[in-house]
Amino acid sequence: MWGWERGRRSKMISNWWQKRWSWQEPLAGRAFSLGSQREFETDFFEAIARRQADYWEVLALLGNHYTAAKRYKDGLAVDERLASLRPTDAIVYYNLACSYSLVGRLDFSLAALEKALALGYRDFAHIMRDRDLDALRKDDRFRSLLSKYVKV
Repeated sequence: MWGWERGRRSKMISNWWQKRWSWQEPLAGRAFSLGSQREFETDFFEAIARRQADYWEVLALLGNHYTAAKRYKDGLAVDERLASLRPTDAIVYYNLACSYSLVGRLDFSLAALEKALALGYRDFAHIMRDRDLDALRKDDRFRSLLSKYVKV
């Protein structure tokens, strides 16, 4: 390689890494923090879910992100979709019970929790401390349901 070519190539390479590529545009000017990282991930999971509506693993992550962002109605919609995709998954029904509780639909929350328990969900310590179920724990039917599976 001639000396003048080496200098030219070096200059091209040094400019190459500074170029803004089209895939970077959505990220341009976005300050990253924990909140914006969650927003980025939520946008990412939403895009995947739009393309493949039955990708349950992504839907589960998306539902968790919605709940963490206090978008409870969106989280509930995702959890209902997951319940239709995975009708024998105890964790899906537990999350559905949480979502119903968060939006104040206690009858549905109780029914979903009962289904989760019937399917084998047994983390009773978590049920008792999960803040998503605070509204449901105030209902007398909650203790009666749990008493079928464990002494309360």
